[in-house]
Amino acid sequence: ECFQAVLADLGLPAGRVVMVGDSLEGDVLGAVRAGLRAVWFHPAGAESVETPQIRTMRDFRALPILLEEFAPGLPQPGLAAGVL
Repeated sequence: ECFQAVLADLGLPAGRVVMVGDSLEGDVLGAVRAGLRAVWFHPAGAESVETPQIRTMRDFRALPILLEEFAPGLPQPGLAAGVL
């Protein structure tokens, strides 16, 4: 699977990586099935998904807050890459 290949390339366990994507089925649920946490970028929709592994984001300015929810207190040096 593509998520496992990315994790291997990063040299990180799934628990340290957050996938941000705009496709609930392909990006978000695929990432969760691979053991990652995910943020669904869904700016125009009314629906949202909030679980221990998934957050919904309507504006990219909310990303640091959502990452903090996933990993409280951890520095976020890989914010642009989505690596915690």
